[in-house]
Amino acid sequence: EVTTTSYMQQLRVAAAPPPGTTDAEHSARTAVGVALAASWAFFLFGYDTGVVSAAMAWCKGDLGLTGVEYAVAVAITTAVAGVAALGARSTNARVGRRGTVVVAGVAFFVGSLLVASAPQTTARTVSYAWLLAGRVAIGLGCGLSTMAVPVYVAEVAPARLRGTLLTLEIFLVVFGQVLAGLVNAVLASLGRPLWRVSMGLAALPALVLVVIFLFALPESPRWLVQQGRLDEARAALVAIRGRQIGGDDTSVDDELAALRDAIPIGGEGPKELELAELWDNNRSQQDDDQGRALRRAMRLGMLVMALQQVAGINTIMYYSYVILLRVGFGDTASAWLTCLCAATQGLGVAVAVATRLPDRYGRRPALLGSCAGVVASLVGFAITFSLSPVLAVGLLGAYLFAFGLGLSPIPWSLNGEIYPMYARSAAMAQAAFVNWETNFVVAVTFVALLDSPLGGFGSFLLYAILTTIGAVVFYREAPETAGQVLEDVFADFRRNGDDVPRRRRTAAALTRKPPDSSSSSLGASLIPQQHEGPARGLVSRGLV
Repeated sequence: EVTTTSYMQQLRVAAAPPPGTTDAEHSARTAVGVALAASWAFFLFGYDTGVVSAAMAWCKGDLGLTGVEYAVAVAITTAVAGVAALGARSTNARVGRRGTVVVAGVAFFVGSLLVASAPQTTARTVSYAWLLAGRVAIGLGCGLSTMAVPVYVAEVAPARLRGTLLTLEIFLVVFGQVLAGLVNAVLASLGRPLWRVSMGLAALPALVLVVIFLFALPESPRWLVQQGRLDEARAALVAIRGRQIGGDDTSVDDELAALRDAIPIGGEGPKELELAELWDNNRSQQDDDQGRALRRAMRLGMLVMALQQVAGINTIMYYSYVILLRVGFGDTASAWLTCLCAATQGLGVAVAVATRLPDRYGRRPALLGSCAGVVASLVGFAITFSLSPVLAVGLLGAYLFAFGLGLSPIPWSLNGEIYPMYARSAAMAQAAFVNWETNFVVAVTFVALLDSPLGGFGSFLLYAILTTIGAVVFYREAPETAGQVLEDVFADFRRNGDDVPRRRRTAAALTRKPPDSSSSSLGASLIPQQHEGPARGLVSRGLV
């Protein structure tokens, strides 16, 4: 019997399956619960994205902001988030995934209160500086959490459920956007610009996030193994998986042994890379094959993050209220339609989760199909922007639904999967930085594009062209990661770059027996199945 702290004993007690529940059912349900709790940080990200559309427009009038000050106040959060994501590499590696998200929750809490309390004084510089300080703190929270949470969920999720559980993050983003839109719409109906209320409400879920990560969730077992804290890693596995793993007699101790074999401890094997070492074989002490494989994985990771943003999603989410006003709707109608738009994206994500689209059919088909729908909708929206308000709103809904099916969840889930353990924190930080900074560029230039000769037609047509280019590159370069454990995913990038079947291995990666389609329960459909494919790494032990 291993020696445990009181914390680990509490985890073990909490992991006991309820009476009448099999270990496999308990493992699946526990994994879903852990992923949902961890992904609460993405709810905050979504709420901030959704609330600024109308609330910042009201704030602009209330505080007397100029057009430039308004654009900077909206976009500065994304710029800071990108820098914070880079800094999260150090906290993620040194204090763990839990500690990083706790800091993010505190930043969300402080930032929300600062924005809500920005003084309305004759000294406009003071008011604006106060507002920017709050937006900077929110950006810090966004950057830290969006880098740490996908890594955490990818590391605690069973391989067969990983794509679906990572998609839950985006579902919570959209839930936050819908709730924010609903709050703004209700406040707009009251006839008063109560932006302080809608912005300040984010402090409550931020406090919930801190409590969840401090008291309810274990640390990532993979990170604990890497630190040499094997007793704590075992207790965390018990809490996450239950007493048994999968549908057989494989024990938690077997999974711990497999992780111990796959992940270097302390000075063993490749050391945890710093950001500056990612692209330099000599500094990182990687061999040529490792270096080439890592660079290919990083290029793909940054590509999909940039692709998500150049599709124009956050021009819609940040400025949908302004766009709908331009199309021809009134104030209250625009606020309610903004809420409806967010709900439409949520429907797309909900379909992806309910059908287990990323796991059942693969990441590649999900993202490429989503890109096709997004491009078609953007072209249609560009054409109808100034012609028919009703048709334009319909195409905007089609765009958001298509985006929710793949472009919304896949970039984050893919980046949580494709990097080796020794580079995961740094490479994920780099990818999150690219996402946030691309977000910043798109957001800060949108109003200028809209007012330029390009107008609505040229702006949205530009996003359609950029999305098409990104989808073609993704089709050529991306392997299928569905159904593989993390320690095996990176092996695909070490194969010959001319090996075309490697890139199109969807069928091979999904040869395992699918869940029973007759089940109407999402929880039941998530129960892990035993693998029938090649026995490698952790799969050879049945630990998925």
